[in-house]
Amino acid sequence: MRNKKVFVLCVILMFCLTSTVLAQDVLLRDDWLVIEEASIPIGYGNDQFWKTSEGYYYRSFFQISMDFFGTPFVYLESIDIWTDLEFRLTSVLRVSDADGAQTRHEAKFVYGPEKTEVYMEISDHTGKAAKSYFNWEGVKPIYSSSSLVDKARAEGRLVVGHDYTFETWDYGQLSEVVFTVVEETEYEYEGSRVPVFLVMQETDTLTQKVLIDKEGVCYNTETLGENIAVRKVSPDNLPEIQSKAADALVVPGNIVVEHPFRAASSVNTVRWSDVKPNAFCWEDNRQTVANVLDDTTVQLRIRRDDRDFSGRVQLPVEDIDFAKYLGDEDYITPSLPIVQELAAEILQGEQDGWKATQLLVNWVFQNMTSEMVVQTLTTAEILEGRVGKCSEYAILFAAMARAAGLPTRIALGERYQGSLWIGHMWNEVWLGEWVAVDASHNQIAPDALLIKFVDSETVMGTQDVRIGLIGKLDIVIDDFEVPAVTEDLGLETGIYGDSYVNREYACEISIPEGWMSMEGEDQGFPMLVMYDPLRPEESAVLLMMSLPPGIRPNQLMASRIAALPNVLPDFTLVCETSETVNQEEAAVGRWTFSNNPVLVQENWIVIREDVGYLFVFTAPEVSWSEFQPKTVGILDTFISHL
Repeated sequence: MRNKKVFVLCVILMFCLTSTVLAQDVLLRDDWLVIEEASIPIGYGNDQFWKTSEGYYYRSFFQISMDFFGTPFVYLESIDIWTDLEFRLTSVLRVSDADGAQTRHEAKFVYGPEKTEVYMEISDHTGKAAKSYFNWEGVKPIYSSSSLVDKARAEGRLVVGHDYTFETWDYGQLSEVVFTVVEETEYEYEGSRVPVFLVMQETDTLTQKVLIDKEGVCYNTETLGENIAVRKVSPDNLPEIQSKAADALVVPGNIVVEHPFRAASSVNTVRWSDVKPNAFCWEDNRQTVANVLDDTTVQLRIRRDDRDFSGRVQLPVEDIDFAKYLGDEDYITPSLPIVQELAAEILQGEQDGWKATQLLVNWVFQNMTSEMVVQTLTTAEILEGRVGKCSEYAILFAAMARAAGLPTRIALGERYQGSLWIGHMWNEVWLGEWVAVDASHNQIAPDALLIKFVDSETVMGTQDVRIGLIGKLDIVIDDFEVPAVTEDLGLETGIYGDSYVNREYACEISIPEGWMSMEGEDQGFPMLVMYDPLRPEESAVLLMMSLPPGIRPNQLMASRIAALPNVLPDFTLVCETSETVNQEEAAVGRWTFSNNPVLVQENWIVIREDVGYLFVFTAPEVSWSEFQPKTVGILDTFISHL
């Protein structure tokens, strides 16, 4: 049931974000696909095939869950292909988004009596565009790999033993594809044996093995030599997706912990291979080894350390033994004048090491914006943009703490979020003993679902262990304690008639009369989707999430608004304000984006303690004024019990 809800949600999002079909177009195929690497599901896709007044239209969309340097992100790609009645390409639009960086490839094809022309434009993530022009003498038919099967079917050439050669467009160059119908066979799909053709598609660089039926439905595509396969699935049987590691430490969790940032204690079994036991730094102020089970397995006991370290150390620390924890390295540069000045401004003469630590953790958390960047930035680069992932927070904190004379080192390990262990970087400061702090989560006493593997005075000093563990790590939560912060609502999480209750996130809301509703999740966080079946283009979504304590609604909204132009076409910010929801402060943002028709989307963010509630309202611009009173009615029914 969960997978079906996720599928229906995807359909709604697909309609909102990529719909370009016209009312007179006829849908011929609509297939959902799962993308697998070594038989492990890593993404979903959707392929549609339409008959238009001028030819045919192919719309494809897929997303792959990925991870880079311990930070998860989703790679998105949509491909719109238009052909004439002979399946020749007339237009291609490809939009890809990775890590919030969007690129666009657009090509127009003109077939004249004397030459074939292609006009191409590519825009990178900065919006910078480059144009190209190609032409060939005579009428040179150019196809897409998506349309080859349908062309063969239309011409009656889907015959065993025959092969055909086509020129296909591969985003900037032509590729010759040999299309060979090898044999008729059967494919097991949903418990039935389906008659299919085995087709081989070969270019100079790859070979694909494709199973299709006589109607052109593709059941399985395998890219030989790359261990990648795409297979057709029904909406009711979508599998759970795992992240594809793009050089990262992502480990599926054995249980779901709703509020990991609250964890007071935990016991975890860590297993690995190919890394020597003496490479690890298991012990710190929070973490001890409970049992050594064998050479590649330990059981760790972790407790949140809430001690007050005031008065332990006075700044600056000048002991020569700590010189390597106070100086410059490749990424951490406390000697920069701007770092020295900024640290002095933040501390205002504070010399107590513990109080200085708290001031610096809070400043970094409040003045950085969390954003996935593929590269690791230096101190100077971080201060210039003030964005980054966990490593950038750790580098900036280390630079300013060292500038203040506080010995600081880098720690690397795993942080538990939702249902995944994710590679993470934070800091340890010397206060008479090494004490862990995490500026990216505003924690001077990090929670007990944060496992350390190694520490070092340099960023690169943590990397041998990190690289050695990729794909060779398993973590099991044996026990944990998360204190409850609210009374029991008396109901399990779920939909009850026209009401929705979430016990774990201590909230409830009413569903408008006559609306459909379904539960889903986004990156491990629960979500409620509501929409009017008579007007499915209008929707309301409530997403609940665990947040680092201290984050403000407007801070979270600013991060969303900064990222959305890379995701939504023709994004235009309409307004950004502060309002209230049942006397609670809320950040509100409204924007429009192109989707044929133009859509309006309004976000409301409410934060109570360490829980965030994100409301997403979406409707066509032409009907927004009629839809907006419904959003007010929905917000008026929302109650948080925190």
